[in-house]
Amino acid sequence: MTPKEMLKGYFEGEGISRPLLSPLIFSYVAKLQRVDLKLFYTNPTILVNTLYNAWKFFQYDVLINYLDETLELEALGCNVEWCGECYKVVAKPSKLEDLNWRGVKERGRIPSAIEAVKRLKIMVREEGIVAGALKGPFALLNHLTEKEAKTDFLQRIANTELEICRAYCEAGADLILLFEKKLPASKEMLHEYVKALLPMRNVANFFETRLILLLKETAPPQSINALQESVDGVILSSQQSSLDQVEIPLGLALPNDLFCDVGRVMYFIKHKLKDEVKPFLLTTEEEVRDIPPQPLKSSISSLKSFRF
Repeated sequence: MTPKEMLKGYFEGEGISRPLLSPLIFSYVAKLQRVDLKLFYTNPTILVNTLYNAWKFFQYDVLINYLDETLELEALGCNVEWCGECYKVVAKPSKLEDLNWRGVKERGRIPSAIEAVKRLKIMVREEGIVAGALKGPFALLNHLTEKEAKTDFLQRIANTELEICRAYCEAGADLILLFEKKLPASKEMLHEYVKALLPMRNVANFFETRLILLLKETAPPQSINALQESVDGVILSSQQSSLDQVEIPLGLALPNDLFCDVGRVMYFIKHKLKDEVKPFLLTTEEEVRDIPPQPLKSSISSLKSFRF
């Protein structure tokens, strides 16, 4: 079965024979291929060709279109500048009301990120899974303001990201990956967060796309389970306790050094996970950066041969 068929079958209740592999790979592959980094971030043709070549070499299952924490911030009206090897926010509006809330899919580098999804889908066909990456609305809100009274703006930010989500889905994305550092701590904010994600999931599912939340920090299982109606699955840290209590389709994010060490990662999968925990997807906790390519390639090859 192709990765695309495995993903479809899993969400249709057929189970899965091995985890799908989605290491957080982006600027790393530009450096490996000696591609100018700024052109990689700004030129859709260079971006897509570089990501495609890396996928062909490493043979992981999921290609992620764009990984950059400033992507949505720039489109919303924050000033970003190229600083050596990445973009950084150098100024943002003093008031949230002053942000550019509409038309974000046409501003900054968002059009390149959308185009990357479209072209990658054509290039990988059914042999790979293409994911559109989005900064989670709670993470985006916390980046924009440190004020406590933020509930009113959470829905507005989610609506703005819904515009990008729809564009990714229309371009053919198989997955939408929402990157959140943490879940809201208060019950009120968590309730608002769950409501804010629901339209995004509805739009994704209309296009037969799955909305997956990648959560960096650990959280109580009951808070994670509160997301059941708003996301199709979650990717949790391997440090998360009580994984067997999570009632949502579950993926795992492994430390980068573990993911890229074939002996350690295979031992972890075979001996550390409980029998009832069978993650549908494995990724890295951080974006892959300074790792020799051969150990990563060997680890991916071994993980693809593993069976539950």
